Amino acid sequence: MTHLIPIMIVVFSVLLVILLAVLFLHPRFPEREQAPSLLNRESYDDPESSYDHQQLFPQLKARFSDIGLFMQEEVMKEGILLHWLQAHDNAAKVLFDVTDENTANDLLLAAQRMHWHHGTARFDFYVLVRFNERAQKETDRYFCCLMQEKIPGLDVIVREGRGLAEYEGLTFALVGEERWPSIDFALECDEQMCQEILGRYRKAVPLHASGTEKNRIRTLKKELPEAIRRNVNSDEKLIEKLPFAEVWLRPQAERNGTVIRLRAVSDDELEKGISVLADILQKADLTYGIARQNRSRQTIQETCRFPEVLKDILRRQHNLIPVDYGDEMLEGWPGFNTISFSPVFRNGETGKETVTAFWRRLLEKEK
Repeated sequence: MTHLIPIMIVVFSVLLVILLAVLFLHPRFPEREQAPSLLNRESYDDPESSYDHQQLFPQLKARFSDIGLFMQEEVMKEGILLHWLQAHDNAAKVLFDVTDENTANDLLLAAQRMHWHHGTARFDFYVLVRFNERAQKETDRYFCCLMQEKIPGLDVIVREGRGLAEYEGLTFALVGEERWPSIDFALECDEQMCQEILGRYRKAVPLHASGTEKNRIRTLKKELPEAIRRNVNSDEKLIEKLPFAEVWLRPQAERNGTVIRLRAVSDDELEKGISVLADILQKADLTYGIARQNRSRQTIQETCRFPEVLKDILRRQHNLIPVDYGDEMLEGWPGFNTISFSPVFRNGETGKETVTAFWRRLLEKEK
């Protein structure tokens, strides 16, 4: 028995070394990106906002002098939060996150007209105005925390993103509903070497459409005129002709400087991509780090009707073809149902009236 003890210690030590080596060679990351915790909010080291919205608010007030009659105003240094004053009980709670000045004007003009004509809002809606994308990025975390406190039960956030795409005379509305699992590898090399690594990865991992994406492609084909359908007899040909449809192919890899982002349809598929890329990097003797990650995709819950209402208005009132589009702009609101869409059909005054009418149809309950 006395001889077994040293042997067991040696075996245990070897197993422990192997286990630690496996963990270091291929680290596991948290299963999902959690919404920021409110418990340690004070410890956040948020960047100082470059814009004082308390000083910029008078510009908005000058354009809508009666805004206090239909929107409750909360003006903070980080942004301007407006809330429709005549919200009714049990309505879905919707937050519009806007940074484009034209979008903010059109949205508030639609709310103003609804107020003038004594319309009833379809949603209990809020508008968060930040004056540009830089101000938005600087204060995303702050407002993500604040909304958990201020608007419990918030159903959906609509964040500005890609709006429309045209093809063969057809206009598609790109509605970003999903947030794909992704991970960023930051490489210690020049951009040319990073491009070489990306090329090796793409050769090793062929793209494909998952079952869900194939259903979407079939649905999209039904929307196309017969003349176009005859020329896109395969998914690959359709995706070649519709650049925005590339988002349906997984696992996907793209480069931004010396950062490679992998995106996949599931955590399991992303894990396979990580293994392949890590192996390529190790063989190339390159050092890398994990700059950012998002596990477990988040989708609009079935109980949230907002996307269906939006798509119905786009199709029925504006003769557009809604397309589900995965968009990285959804990253700013972890833990919330988020979609991205911005109506960019604007062509002079006629276009302005069209986009205002769109917002009003979306906001106002049909009689």
